[in-house]
Amino acid sequence: MRTLNDRLASYLEKVRSLEEENAHLEKKIREWYDRNRPQMLPDFNGFFGEIEDLQRKIFTFTMENTRLSRQVDNTRLAVDDFQHKYELEVKLRTNVEQDVKALRLELEAINDEAEDLDVHHQTLQQDLLKKKKTNQDAINSLYNQLGARVTVEVDTPQTVNLSNLLSEIREQYEELMENNKSEAEKWFLAKVCAIL
Repeated sequence: MRTLNDRLASYLEKVRSLEEENAHLEKKIREWYDRNRPQMLPDFNGFFGEIEDLQRKIFTFTMENTRLSRQVDNTRLAVDDFQHKYELEVKLRTNVEQDVKALRLELEAINDEAEDLDVHHQTLQQDLLKKKKTNQDAINSLYNQLGARVTVEVDTPQTVNLSNLLSEIREQYEELMENNKSEAEKWFLAKVCAIL
C-alpha cells in the first residue's frame, strides 16, 4: 500500500511538472507568435482555451485511472490474503479430521477391549460358580463320610470382585478418553488462535 502511495505521489509530481513545463512552452509559443505573426496566418488564440480544457480532462481521466488501478491492486492483495487464509483453514480442517478419526479408532479399540474383558469376566464368574459347586459337593461328601465329628473349614483366598475391577478399568478408559478429547480440543483451539 505504501509503495502504491509513493508511486501515486511521484506520478502526480511528474504530472504537475509536465503541466508547468507545458504552460511555459505555451507562453513562449504565444510570445513568438505575437512577435512573428505574419499577416496571412489565421488567429489560433481561440484554440488555446479548448486545449487547456482538454488538458484538464486528460488530467482528470489520468487521476481516475490511477485511482482505479490502485483499487485493482488492493483487491488483488485482498484476494491473495483470503486465498492464503482459506488454504490454512483447509489444512487445519484436514488435521482435525485426521485427529478425530484417530480418536474414533482408539475409542473403538477401547470398546472392543472392554467387551473382551466383559466376556472374560462372565467366563470367570461361571468358572467360579462351578468351582464353588464342586467344592460344596466335595465338602458335603466329606461330611457324609466323616459324619458330624469333624468340622471342616476351607481357607479360600479372598475372591476378586471382577465387577468392581471392570468398573475401575472402564472408568480409567473413560478418563483417558476425556483427557484425549480435552487435549485435542486445546490443540485445535491453539491452532485456530495461531492462525487468526
